[in-house]
Amino acid sequence: MLLKICRCGKTVTMEQGMCEACAVVAEERRKQRHRDYKAKRTDTDNQKFYNSKPWRVTRARVKDRDNGLCQLCWSENKVKPMNTVHHIIPLEENDRLALVRSNLISLCEKCHQKVHKLYDVRTEKFNMQKKLRTLIG
Repeated sequence: MLLKICRCGKTVTMEQGMCEACAVVAEERRKQRHRDYKAKRTDTDNQKFYNSKPWRVTRARVKDRDNGLCQLCWSENKVKPMNTVHHIIPLEENDRLALVRSNLISLCEKCHQKVHKLYDVRTEKFNMQKKLRTLIG
């Protein structure tokens, strides 16, 4: 078992990363940063959409359809819970697909970030969209 020194000076396992007290403080800081970020966002139309009842209902249905799992991880025989419902065709490109379940897929945060990085390259975006569509049937 490998050990390391937590930021407060306590010894913890590498797996833990930090002691319980520091983990609580770090989580509170993360939550506060997110609250600050949300308060300063300029895309209020998107925020209204993501806070709407139709979106929350659709998101729940997609989560159920995908069994609460990241579909990209699942396609690689990994089991990881989802935390994001991703629009295969982004809202900015076609807002009529905003609530269409065949345009939505469950992803974990890591896969969601990976997908968006690939979306920055046109050919990669097309290939990734094609792959995501095959994963949802």
